Amino acid sequence: MQDAVVHVTDGDSAEKRLVAAVVLAAGAGIDAVGLRALLQERLPAYMVPTLWAVVDRLPVTANGKVDRRALAAGAVPAAQAGRSGAAVTEGAQEAPHKAVADLTEQITELFAAVIEGGRPPEDVVADTDFFMVGGNSLGVVRLMRRLKEQLGVSVRLRDFLLSPTPEGLRALVEKATGR
Repeated sequence: MQDAVVHVTDGDSAEKRLVAAVVLAAGAGIDAVGLRALLQERLPAYMVPTLWAVVDRLPVTANGKVDRRALAAGAVPAAQAGRSGAAVTEGAQEAPHKAVADLTEQITELFAAVIEGGRPPEDVVADTDFFMVGGNSLGVVRLMRRLKEQLGVSVRLRDFLLSPTPEGLRALVEKATGR
């Protein structure tokens, strides 16, 4: 990495998000997804940026300061900012048993519904990281509420944050229901 800046977006407290803008060094073997994963190993979840902008150079205002508005305008979730070919291949997963498939489908739909920007459920797969596709802390609270309303299951927020994926949530739901 050649240069970087992290800042908080404008808005009310519920909508504020961390935005990271990075200038990658020539031939860098890492992208936004890799940088996010590296930060997740070292920082608490709330300190890891949810929006990323990979730029050639940091934009500056007329007085020479970093133009944070310009960076925020071009920021997207890490998975969109720097894809690293992590697509799931069709043969890579065994077909789960019907009840598990139904539960996974329900959770995937809940997941997609609360992500900011309303991703289509087909874009959310078992290992989709909630925070990498634009989810935020308010979205997690909405997800927990909908989970309780639609499936009648309560999951601890802390447990979900350890594995913020549909697969991780499915495992927590199964544990809570004794499946």
